Amino acid sequence: MQAIRAQLDDALAQLKIRRAESEAMERAVLPATAQGAERHAGLRQLQGKRIVYVGGRPGSNPTLKSLVESTGGQRVLHDDCIDHDSMSMLKRVCERHQVAYYPLRTASVASFVELTTRVSAAA
Repeated sequence: MQAIRAQLDDALAQLKIRRAESEAMERAVLPATAQGAERHAGLRQLQGKRIVYVGGRPGSNPTLKSLVESTGGQRVLHDDCIDHDSMSMLKRVCERHQVAYYPLRTASVASFVELTTRVSAAA
């Protein structure tokens, strides 16, 4: 029973994450409507920022670049395969230089947009 409950809790947590990603993507890409002012609200914080994106997927990297640049930001790509040791080193370097570091759940566009929206809401 405990194992089933743990699996259910994990599944519900994954569902919550994917729902947040889906909602963030819809807000970012849907055509302007009555709520058009909030369409890019989560991405607006990228204006004037340089985003260093490490890793990613060849298919989604151009989309991420377009999203960041459409808000007035700049995206720099370091597309080497990244392992856990490299990620840990990157995190330490960011902390040392007081640069914000945000790992993504996946390399998907949805994860990037959801994170950006969440960080914007927290700011």
